[in-house]
Amino acid sequence: MLPKVFAILALSLLLWGRAEAQTGLPEAVYRNAFLSARDYDFQKVLQHWYLFQSLDLESEKSPYVPRFASLLWASVDALDLCPENLEADQEGDQLWTLVLHNYLVRHRRDQKASTRAVSEGLEAFKLGYQLRRIDFGQTLAPEEIKNLSLQRSGCGAVSRIERSMPEWDKKRDFVLADNARALVMLDLLEKARQAWKHPDEVQLLELRIQALRLFLNQQSEDAASQDQFIRDSAAVSSEAYQRLESETKAYIPQLIVDSGNEKELKVKLLLRWLDLALSAEEESQVERLISLIDKLDSGLRSAIWSGSRGETLIQLGEKGVFAKGSAIALHRGVEHFRKGQVIPALQDFARVLRLSRSLESGDAAALALKWIKYALLQFRFEKRFLDFLRSYLDAGTFKLMAQDIFWTSAFYHEPYLLDSLTSQDTLGYRLDQVKPKVVLLAQGRESILLQELKNEMKNEPRKALKFMQMFLEHLSAQSNPVIESFQPFLRHLEELLDYHSGHRRQSKIQQDVRKALDGLLIQRSGFNQGRQDRQVRGQGYAHLGTIAMEPGDVLPWPFPQPDRVMLNVFRVIRLGALVNVQADQSPAYSWRISEK
Repeated sequence: MLPKVFAILALSLLLWGRAEAQTGLPEAVYRNAFLSARDYDFQKVLQHWYLFQSLDLESEKSPYVPRFASLLWASVDALDLCPENLEADQEGDQLWTLVLHNYLVRHRRDQKASTRAVSEGLEAFKLGYQLRRIDFGQTLAPEEIKNLSLQRSGCGAVSRIERSMPEWDKKRDFVLADNARALVMLDLLEKARQAWKHPDEVQLLELRIQALRLFLNQQSEDAASQDQFIRDSAAVSSEAYQRLESETKAYIPQLIVDSGNEKELKVKLLLRWLDLALSAEEESQVERLISLIDKLDSGLRSAIWSGSRGETLIQLGEKGVFAKGSAIALHRGVEHFRKGQVIPALQDFARVLRLSRSLESGDAAALALKWIKYALLQFRFEKRFLDFLRSYLDAGTFKLMAQDIFWTSAFYHEPYLLDSLTSQDTLGYRLDQVKPKVVLLAQGRESILLQELKNEMKNEPRKALKFMQMFLEHLSAQSNPVIESFQPFLRHLEELLDYHSGHRRQSKIQQDVRKALDGLLIQRSGFNQGRQDRQVRGQGYAHLGTIAMEPGDVLPWPFPQPDRVMLNVFRVIRLGALVNVQADQSPAYSWRISEK
């Protein structure tokens, strides 16, 4: 019995004789049917099939007969119709093996007929419409084709496949039944592989075949199946990679890490899969592969962030595709700096700032700023480096960075940087107001600054307290050696606050300043007595620019180990219709397969 579908007909339908064959008509019907398949409108493909059936062809050997047979198989797959007794399209595109494979994936057992009653014959007149059973070999009238609709009926395709395959395990145990089903699917895919010629399609089929073999040999832990699967995965092209499901893309690198291959081969394969994920701009797969490479050997991190691969990662971050691009840029910048490549290092650090959007948005931005300041200190703020940063960063980011470096110049006694930064309008109103006091700090003239603060505390206390508040806030972000060197100055500020707090009630800002100051003061018992008793006068402080040390912070590596995945081999392989225009402007019809 041929596959059953149902046609809903109007009561007034009239039988329609077969249309006379016209020159080019079969080609036009086929072209329109294939275009409908390309648009994934397989209901319309079925309508074209029945229209094609109604044509009086001069010969049953017309080239469009086998082509239309393949279109019919594709429709059965897309609409999940019953393929029972449908003749294989051996002379066409040989899609039947893939369609049967997909049917076994979707259906574990035969399908029972619908419980909906079908009204046929005279009973249909009571309802005002008529239903009748048809099969794929029948000829329909124009109105029947126009009103074609589908209703599922019983299907014994699974049993027929079971009887035709001696490997099928008849036991009902769930695991054994799955093994038997996988054996049949494997046989069908091995047949399908012989029909496909394009390398990308062959690669996808090879991967699925090896995955099924791996599934069938899991209990025996067959190393040969694993090795073959890995070897096949190494040959996957960029085009074939993009057709794989995310589950497959995650499983194969995990299998590479778990395999017994040499470490050198594992690294080579993982880096290749990382490059494939980068070319497809898949953030989740990129992060997963970086984590697996790090698990294999944390010493391989440089292979991730260096060269063109690292540049691609940062570019994806700048495009908003890869959220952790700032971490890659930070590691890359430190590596450049340690190799003496200052401009590339500053470029990478500046990119961290751009990717982080603001200096307060994360650890990477704060560390990048530390490294920028460290680099500038090593070269005593050479103008060419500042000019590079000014040209590379957007105005807002450079302004934030300049404000931070502005205070750093005071703490490290580097007045040259102040001259460079204040020569252009980059600091903003608040810093312009305190610039004269910061200049005194940068010049090492703390005693003069203290005298100015004493005078302001008498006449404009709020102005003096505002400066102290800003000074203490920025000093708290410096390294311990810097804070330690400013202890004598902080003691003098303490004495100044003590003197004025006894004359009047303390304001809110005075309380805040006192709290911040207490947090920075180190108890006398922890100091060398000689250093405690130093007086603040002129060059009494060490110039910390000469003893600045490389930032010792641990660089962030936000790539935790991923969860393990299991590969599900019971998944359909999707068929897609392609229509390309050839050099002579004639259409070329073909099929492609994909996991998604």
